[in-house]
Amino acid sequence: MQNYEAEVEDIISWDGDKCVVRRARLLKEVPHPKWWNDVEGWIETLKSIAWLKPDGKPKKEWKLFETRSAAEDAARDDALNAAGAAALDAARDAAGAAARDAARDAAGAAARDAARDAAWAAVRDATRDAAWAAARAAAWAAAWAAAWAAAGDAALYSRALVSNWNFESKHRIHIKKRMEVWQKGYGLLGDVDGVLYVYEKI
Repeated sequence: MQNYEAEVEDIISWDGDKCVVRRARLLKEVPHPKWWNDVEGWIETLKSIAWLKPDGKPKKEWKLFETRSAAEDAARDDALNAAGAAALDAARDAAGAAARDAARDAAGAAARDAARDAAWAAVRDATRDAAWAAARAAAWAAAWAAAWAAAGDAALYSRALVSNWNFESKHRIHIKKRMEVWQKGYGLLGDVDGVLYVYEKI
């Protein structure tokens, strides 16, 4: 994007720092301010970050934990419990009904065994399918949450560049430390009193 000094005639209206004019003439190209070049360079570096691919060298001051993600684990466990309970109830009902009907026949004992085996197979299949569906949904949600968190920290860093880091040193350090987590391939869950809680995807 280029920047120009311009000569205008007949300003019609203003909106903040922008105006509508009847006529304008570009006089000369003006170099961008330093912060603009810094931000452009910074944006280019984002393309080379190995997002959520840890470099294996976490900082000692981080509170680091490993996860598939935490949400994925919790969702899978919840899904297994819920799906197992629901499938077990349904299978018991189906097995009971099938066994009662089959018991009326001469081959009642064999039918009960077959119904029981089919019901337990249904329990296993339903539990597995429900758990995987929940885990996939949780993984998708976790990936989006991580993307938004990373984007937020990158945007914060960009705003700091635009301001030429013109604020207290402790805030500059903190912004840089937050972004370093992502640059090293880890995820940042948050911070408490300046301590960064970082996760590593396994």
